[in-house]
Amino acid sequence: MANPPIGLFAYNRPEHVTRALQRLAGCPEAATSQLVVFCDGPKPGASDEARDKIRRTREAIRAVAPPSARIIEREQNLGLAKSIRTGVGALCDEFGCAIILEDDIEVSRSFLTFMNAALERYADEPRVMQISGYMYPVDVTGGDDALFLPTTSCWGWGVWARSWAKLGSGASWYEGLERDAELRRRFDLDDAYPYFEMLRAQHRGEVDSWGIAWYLDIFANGGLVLYPKQSVVANRGHDGSGAHREQSNPFEADAHDLVPARWPAVGVDRMQCTQVYDFIRRAHRGGLGARVGRLLRRAGVMR
Repeated sequence: MANPPIGLFAYNRPEHVTRALQRLAGCPEAATSQLVVFCDGPKPGASDEARDKIRRTREAIRAVAPPSARIIEREQNLGLAKSIRTGVGALCDEFGCAIILEDDIEVSRSFLTFMNAALERYADEPRVMQISGYMYPVDVTGGDDALFLPTTSCWGWGVWARSWAKLGSGASWYEGLERDAELRRRFDLDDAYPYFEMLRAQHRGEVDSWGIAWYLDIFANGGLVLYPKQSVVANRGHDGSGAHREQSNPFEADAHDLVPARWPAVGVDRMQCTQVYDFIRRAHRGGLGARVGRLLRRAGVMR
């Protein structure tokens, strides 16, 4: 099949998007892949300084993106959640699948090799709902070059139209999660991370996160996400420049060159899950937990 298209979402970080495009261009497959760059517009009442950053971001994209790229410049601000939902939907409608990046994601040279092969290999596996380019910095057991986890990542990922069509299908599960402590424990990865608290904030309208809603869709459908054994992306946005002003993140991983030769059968290895969940639990409690708690308290989610 033809190479899947790449959707890159940008807003107001010219230096980040320049590096992201340069690293993407280092992938051999990039030359024969359709790139679509979605540029969000200014927020209502944006200052001259804010508008200037958006202008410089768009200039950087036009300077670095290949001539074949489609550059979609929004006049108004959609926000990341709506921008992702509509942009990914449009790509899936046109091409049947898509690879998604944000402007702070820097990829390895083998990123598209992994993503393209995985999207083709598992295209007809209904339980596989997403491909992740990110992998937690954990040395997991097993002889395959990838593994399945029942949770999602938004740091460089791929999806098919068949699975993106399930967007929103998990909404009816919220009340069940609220009532059922065991179901919440599973949703929180055996109590490794407070995903339900994030979902509760989303449900109350206190945050607008496409990511937590998409994870609920995957959870509700018994879906799986394929992860590389080593991350083929690096998130370089934790420098205070993003919307959440993070200066660091314990989940950061470097982008490795990984060309998989051994693909896993569809299913979850409990030992691998335990290893990943244990890492998430330690990372969360070791520093990220306090930050998440502060954010949730500010939103009125926790007391």
